[in-house]
Amino acid sequence: MKRVMIYAWNVLKEYLRNCTLHGARYLVDNDLSRIERFFWLISCAICWGGCANKIRAVVNKYVNDPAIVISTDTTYLDWRVPLPSVFFCIKNTAQIKNKYKYFAQQPGTLESPYGNKSASVIKKTVEKVSSEELLEAYEEMKIPCELLLRRCVWNDVELDCCKELFRPLFKTGVGYCLAANSLHTGSQRETPRLNLYVDRFVRHSDLIIDITMNSTTKPIVTHMLNIYVTNNNNVPFIYISDNKVKLKTDLIARLDFTMMDMYNEDSLRNVPIRQRMCRFADEVDDARIHYMYSMSSCIVELLVRRMIQMCGCVMFYYPTPTGARVCNMTEMECIFRNRNEIKSKEAQKSTCFPNCEGTSVSVYSNNPSYRNKSPDDEVGRLHLKMLTRPLLRFRRYVVFDSLDLVVAVGSAFSLFVGASVLSFFELPYWLFVHRENKNLARN
Repeated sequence: MKRVMIYAWNVLKEYLRNCTLHGARYLVDNDLSRIERFFWLISCAICWGGCANKIRAVVNKYVNDPAIVISTDTTYLDWRVPLPSVFFCIKNTAQIKNKYKYFAQQPGTLESPYGNKSASVIKKTVEKVSSEELLEAYEEMKIPCELLLRRCVWNDVELDCCKELFRPLFKTGVGYCLAANSLHTGSQRETPRLNLYVDRFVRHSDLIIDITMNSTTKPIVTHMLNIYVTNNNNVPFIYISDNKVKLKTDLIARLDFTMMDMYNEDSLRNVPIRQRMCRFADEVDDARIHYMYSMSSCIVELLVRRMIQMCGCVMFYYPTPTGARVCNMTEMECIFRNRNEIKSKEAQKSTCFPNCEGTSVSVYSNNPSYRNKSPDDEVGRLHLKMLTRPLLRFRRYVVFDSLDLVVAVGSAFSLFVGASVLSFFELPYWLFVHRENKNLARN
């Protein structure tokens, strides 16, 4: 052991004597006194310690604060900003409520429908309802778009509501939805259609939607229809509140909105997700249910995964992954009992990040409705109006990327110890290559 330590010390002395690190050769210079070598030891220790502290601070900055959001871009004439998405979601129907008492509340909230009923009553109720019956009940909620939406007009241009604007949306926990101008209404093979936008040529937005309210649809529109207005990345889910729109045949319901756009520099993609604290729409895992990422769809998928983990099945208001199955009424008792754990906000915060890009939408629904001049008494009208075009937008850019990290670390090495990239090659050179050459020369 002693011989190994002596050999190692000789190798280290030879390296320090010949390396290019500032001050290192004075530590092993036999021509200097002990006081001089001690002075250089203290000096090198201070410099190397300062270098380590500087590098640690630089790395912490790179890990914890790589990006910033700043609103300085006002060149609005160059922008094309998509207008918000509009969702008409039917959370239930009166016929289904009468058939299954479970539907007295919106099932997607995972709240138990039985209240204070006795265990015998609950058992008698749940044993009669299979998963197939529940799926059939969900299908009965689907109203053809042509029966629900009669007329759509955007900026005085009439559009076909069902062919050009609204499309069915997958399950999200709030019921059956029709969505307009949403990124989530296509498939993985299709390019999502964003028909509505504002730019230098389209500077205002007025969208008028006429909803059929005849004897068939009026009970549903009045009591079971929720209307959501969000940005294009989001989908309606149980944590988002609807816009409290009350449709009537003699009044026009109005929603006003404003938007603030967000865009990112290309260098942001090089920053790890957990550092920038956001995800791009195409950053999806292979195991995800949805082909496009959004914070809301991530939360929906997290709820689904926790249902499967705790109860072995999925509630029928939610998308069912490949290989999973839908719960029957008896199995949903497990979901009711574990709803707090399934809906854990802590799990959502650690798993689901906001979107890196998209628009921030503010909706104002406290405007009073005004008289509908249309003579048709079977139509309710919704008017969505943009109050002002977006004149500012947020820009997210990287203030300290990997190149800045390399430069800062290199500067610290250069300032404190006089090292460069080549200095790191000296140690293996003196340990292996040069010593081997000397041994060969001696032999």
